Amino acid sequence: MNGVNDVNIVNVLNAANSQSRKGADMKSHKDLDVWRLAVDLATDVYEVTKSFPKEEQYGMDTQLEIAMRVNVTGLESLQRLQATAIRINQMLRGLARSVRREE
Repeated sequence: MNGVNDVNIVNVLNAANSQSRKGADMKSHKDLDVWRLAVDLATDVYEVTKSFPKEEQYGMDTQLEIAMRVNVTGLESLQRLQATAIRINQMLRGLARSVRREE
């Protein structure tokens, strides 16, 4: 995600959970589609970074753009992960708007 206007996930999840106590069907943060998609993204990042050189596996997990530029990962992997991150950002913004309206 880009860092600009990013939503604090902990606050959103806490607010969403508090909304669920007011009658919605959600039992935990694990019921949120955005949480599931974020877990999928993290899993995909681990898969992509498995092929990184050992000395780069941990230093570059969150820097996939740099990995592509230095030919450690392919454009297709980067684009897929970036698309997922953008979708998560959109979902979090929507969730935050929804929670704010409910307050």
